[in-house]
Amino acid sequence: MQGQARPAPEGNRGPYALTRWTGSATDDATELDVRRRAALEAFEIGTLGWAIETRRLDTDAGIERILGRALGEGPHSIDELLDATHEADRARLANTLERAANEQAELREEVRLRRPDGSVRWVELRGRVGAVPGRGRPLLVACADVTERRLQDEHKAELIAVLSHELRTPLNAIGGYAALMLEGIPSQLTSRQADYVRRIRISYQHVMELIDALLTQAKAAAGRIEYQIRNVSVGEVLDEIEPLTAPQRAAKRLTYDCSACDRGMVLRADPGKVEQILVNLIANAVKFTRPNGRITLATERIGLRQGAVLVCDTGVGLSPAELRRAFDAFTQFSRTSAGGDEGTGLGLSISRDLARGMAGDLTAESEPGRGSAFKLTLPLVPLESGPSPPRSRE
Repeated sequence: MQGQARPAPEGNRGPYALTRWTGSATDDATELDVRRRAALEAFEIGTLGWAIETRRLDTDAGIERILGRALGEGPHSIDELLDATHEADRARLANTLERAANEQAELREEVRLRRPDGSVRWVELRGRVGAVPGRGRPLLVACADVTERRLQDEHKAELIAVLSHELRTPLNAIGGYAALMLEGIPSQLTSRQADYVRRIRISYQHVMELIDALLTQAKAAAGRIEYQIRNVSVGEVLDEIEPLTAPQRAAKRLTYDCSACDRGMVLRADPGKVEQILVNLIANAVKFTRPNGRITLATERIGLRQGAVLVCDTGVGLSPAELRRAFDAFTQFSRTSAGGDEGTGLGLSISRDLARGMAGDLTAESEPGRGSAFKLTLPLVPLESGPSPPRSRE
């Protein structure tokens, strides 16, 4: 039988299914395909293939099981999949799919999909554009039901919220008394005593920042962060964030260049979250760039629907191994040659979660000794549209 085509395993109907064997027909290849399918079914993973040109979907039994549909019920098109997506996640998934298809970027997203009975399941999607002989280059995606993990994340977020509230009361007392002592209340401190109290204040601020970061990270993991999406111009964001890192940049004599930014570019996002992400990226660039270095901000239009803000530095950079872990929670890099502290290890993880929560993404490129470039991608408002009215500064 060697050299003759064998049928695909049961349930692997679509021509784009991830595990469908499409190479030369051998017993070994067919056996490998069967083992792969058995592994996917054991871990309850479904697969789909999106023919980008026709928007047709080919799904397997795993996808239909996750969606609570009978065998053969589909979805059969990308529009049907989006219709089944929770309205709060639909735009984000559409943008992620389009970016993965057009830029051939890795797709990694978690969304809520609605079943015919009205119940909702959290589903993780991972994939990329791949070559299938005779079928062009479809987007190939593996899907897993992660509802149970999401419920655990909800419980964890609630626990951290309670703990943070209980911790803040004594910590605020410590910070408040330390501030009074530095003001000479009830009596003036000696120089050595004042130095000790300043260290207490610094430690207090660090712990409060850690609590805030843990709470934000837990909320992001549980999908509980609220976004106020509106049209916002890049120029407005740049004006807001420039003074926030100015003292740190001045202390290291860093050049800060925004001349390559299109200030008229309008993004569809939560301006507060965009500012939070960019301030974090700039603060990291300051931290890991040697004195007299350079930080450059630039913008980029990606097709008609995506815009990006880039934060580039001439810092110490990341190795390939460090770059792969850069967005993992609690990842810290000790790069003392640039004079930076290690921080909490949550900033980049939170920033990427916030970007993805706004139907965008945060990616990075880096080279040791030459610096790093972080790219915040967000939905782009068409040129004929404008920014929303400016926010109140109350």
